[in-house]
Amino acid sequence: WGVLLMAAWPNMAFDLCGICCGHFLMPFWQFLAATFIGKALFKANGQACFFIMLFTPEHLEKFVGFVESIIPDSLDPCVWVQGMECHTLLHDMLKKVGSDFQKRIDGSGNVAEVSWPKMLWNWIMILFIGYFIVSCIEQFAQHRKFELQAQEKKNK
Repeated sequence: WGVLLMAAWPNMAFDLCGICCGHFLMPFWQFLAATFIGKALFKANGQACFFIMLFTPEHLEKFVGFVESIIPDSLDPCVWVQGMECHTLLHDMLKKVGSDFQKRIDGSGNVAEVSWPKMLWNWIMILFIGYFIVSCIEQFAQHRKFELQAQEKKNK
């Protein structure tokens, strides 16, 4: 289940998930099946639905209306924090994201700077993957050393 969930979310943490599955000797076909379900069924369809909702005004309004219907006005946490209802904040945010995305497609928008937490997370993932590569090389070297020592003992 963990592989399926990690595969459904597009990030470098899935690389780390694959490394862990290999380390703990998860069966290949089980890993491949969970990855396929997560990527092909959940991630692809979820992204398609999100972008259809984002760029089709009717679907955007239906989604915001759905959010408005499930959050009671008396329990709306956004009113306490931001002073506005959640569905209004969500509508404004999605409209802004959609227009920013459309500007980038048209070439008229500025490319946003990467935030420092995102940059830090990327470097942490790069370090994890680098450490894994180094440990694999060391493991192969140790295995080869043991093979050579065993062969030397046989020759003596």
